[in-house]
Amino acid sequence: MLDPITLGTTVQIQIPLSAFSECDLSFTYPDSMVSFLLSNEKNPKYYLPEYYGRVFTLSEIRSIVETNGLPGWTWGTNLPSRLANYIEVQVWNHEPLLIYKPK
Repeated sequence: MLDPITLGTTVQIQIPLSAFSECDLSFTYPDSMVSFLLSNEKNPKYYLPEYYGRVFTLSEIRSIVETNGLPGWTWGTNLPSRLANYIEVQVWNHEPLLIYKPK
């Protein structure tokens, strides 16, 4: 459950990937810290070496999603429930974000 204080200080925005260039973003599956943990543990029950401990470009992650669908729907479903099962994006160029900044 999310902390009510955290919820009160956060805002959700949706920004199309088309707002960014290939070099503006990188991606990990799952969350970067979980990916790092899984790549170090290499537990054969759920370790996916082609994904864990790696960083992907925009075109690479698009290809993965086109081929496999979103994680947790059709692939990557064997992660322990305590671990995040999503694709994380890291934004390296904040310029495209400025037009979405709340006034």
